[in-house]
Amino acid sequence: MSWKDEEYDDDDWNAEMKQFRERHRKKVCPKSKKMNRRDVAKHRLKTKTQKLTDPTYYKGQMRMKERQKRVSRKRCRASRDPAYAHWRFRAILRSVAWQTTHQFRSFFDPEHEQDDVFTGNLDELFKDYRGTTCICEDKHRLGSSCVCEMEDANQVDEIREFVTLSLPYRFFLHPKSTPQNLSVVFNGKANNIDIPSLGAKELFYAKSKSILYHDGILYHNDIRDVSSTDAIIVQPTRKTSKYPNLHQPISLVAFLNEMGIALDNL
Repeated sequence: MSWKDEEYDDDDWNAEMKQFRERHRKKVCPKSKKMNRRDVAKHRLKTKTQKLTDPTYYKGQMRMKERQKRVSRKRCRASRDPAYAHWRFRAILRSVAWQTTHQFRSFFDPEHEQDDVFTGNLDELFKDYRGTTCICEDKHRLGSSCVCEMEDANQVDEIREFVTLSLPYRFFLHPKSTPQNLSVVFNGKANNIDIPSLGAKELFYAKSKSILYHDGILYHNDIRDVSSTDAIIVQPTRKTSKYPNLHQPISLVAFLNEMGIALDNL
């Protein structure tokens, strides 16, 4: 039976849509009475009018908007594409390896706990950088005259992305990366995630040898040809066409043994 054969009442349909919108509005914004569509449209109009009268404020708003869109785009794509999630997981570790002053190091290093740097509370860290387009000694906010890049804010976004990737997916770090299990407070809840050691050698193995197992598919970045089994499908995320002479076949069991993982533990 198609939808044309069914009987619909316009009044019932409108009532259901109204209830859906109310639920969605309350879920997104609890203060729906104060922050509704009219307020959003008014804010956008104000921002647009400031383009000529206050260019600094306008540029700050645009930088903040691009930051929000960038974070949301990555999060949405990673939630539906495990291969992209595996790529982003390794990309964040690569960024940490390249930047010795990355905030990832100070946030996840328990040795800084005595200096009140490592607290494990990601909510508090992200709260400090919410609405920030640039970070200086006085932490300029939107509309300031500072022209600094928001490098620190982007690093905090990468920390948050790393945690959001580690919660729904099962990542396995190479034993030579010396993984450690740490507790991180995110969205008001304590979560345990695996973090590699922050040395140069450990980060190299973490970003190049980590694997992801999700819904019967194993994602890896190895240049070797890892064979699949009847129960597990192996999908490489590296473009192996660049290494035609290094496609040495290896069984899945032997590959997992190098990772210190038994096949039954997946």
